[in-house]
Amino acid sequence: MNRNFSIRWDKYTYFIAWSILALFAIVGIFAPLIATDQPYYIKKDNRINWTMFKDRVTIAENFQNYDEIKLAPIPFRNEGYTNLNERFVPPGTKVKRGPLELTHYLGTDRLGRDVAAGIVFGCRKSLLIAIISIGAASFIGILLGALAGYWGNKLPVRWSWSLLPVMVLICYLLYLIKYTIMTVSIGILCMIALVFVIYFILKNRRPSVFAPVDQIILKLIETFQSIPALLLLMVIAALIDSPTLITLALIIALVRWTSFARITRAEVMKVNAQDYITAARVSGLSHRKIITHYILPETLGPLVVVFAFGISSVILLESTLSFLGIGIPIDQVTWGTLLAQARQSTNAWWLALFPGLCIMLLVFSLNLIGSHLKQHFDAQD
Repeated sequence: MNRNFSIRWDKYTYFIAWSILALFAIVGIFAPLIATDQPYYIKKDNRINWTMFKDRVTIAENFQNYDEIKLAPIPFRNEGYTNLNERFVPPGTKVKRGPLELTHYLGTDRLGRDVAAGIVFGCRKSLLIAIISIGAASFIGILLGALAGYWGNKLPVRWSWSLLPVMVLICYLLYLIKYTIMTVSIGILCMIALVFVIYFILKNRRPSVFAPVDQIILKLIETFQSIPALLLLMVIAALIDSPTLITLALIIALVRWTSFARITRAEVMKVNAQDYITAARVSGLSHRKIITHYILPETLGPLVVVFAFGISSVILLESTLSFLGIGIPIDQVTWGTLLAQARQSTNAWWLALFPGLCIMLLVFSLNLIGSHLKQHFDAQD
């Protein structure tokens, strides 16, 4: 009886977690339609004017006389509008906008911006940063982990070109952080030339020359994991002249690739020792085909779990950086910046409650999904 109840409870929590995640995803995707002061349409003299597809309009100036007006669920802009007379107003406060009476459902912040609109667009920004950073981190980690697990300390010189995508990505990150495009372009060309020079010089030498790629990557993983992620991000963010959300996402990827590399390396080493991989290698299949067709598909299960937990950790990390005012443009409204404003007014409880509740629900759902996926793949093993 207890076991059946536990199974049903797990199914319910799994469904609830996916429902919460789907809700946040829908809000993030359709944020410009959910929170905007641009009317959907104006009906006047039995004619419908679809203003949402036109240039910005103002209700107070253009829509004094109308038969019907359709506004967004949250009829306020996310950023750019400031009215100090409406700063720190509590949830449910009604304000006048031309002929209309609108409601700040979740109150306003210190600049008079609507908190509900900020939460909607904060969801969009948090998911965007999480997806970009985890995508870049998984690319770096899976590539390095696969090389380390498959070749060990015997990477042939002719396979050195495999590291070129990582080199190019690192150069691009340097460009985003500090350097000019000309400097980074020269660096990329020098790296490519160096790889090919080493290849042509050493390819015909005997005995064969191997690169200790596994040892190098392990040392990199240990180095990055030994430094606190928040401290490293604070140092890197301090070097950025004009930060953007994309820049922040790529910087976070620099401290989150180690989990993907460590898991990929362990799984590739386990699969690489199987008999069918040895048979495929003896049959003459190329290393690329063995890795992409036979080894990497077997590692997807654990990597999906790491991906789910990684997104939740990135959302928490981004909210922490926003709360501290690091790496986020000063004019951007995120969940973390809304939380930070709660320190300026202890009476503005809504600035701490609603963004904090959103962070808790999203991270809770992702962690719950990750736990269920981990149990599923552990049961298959």
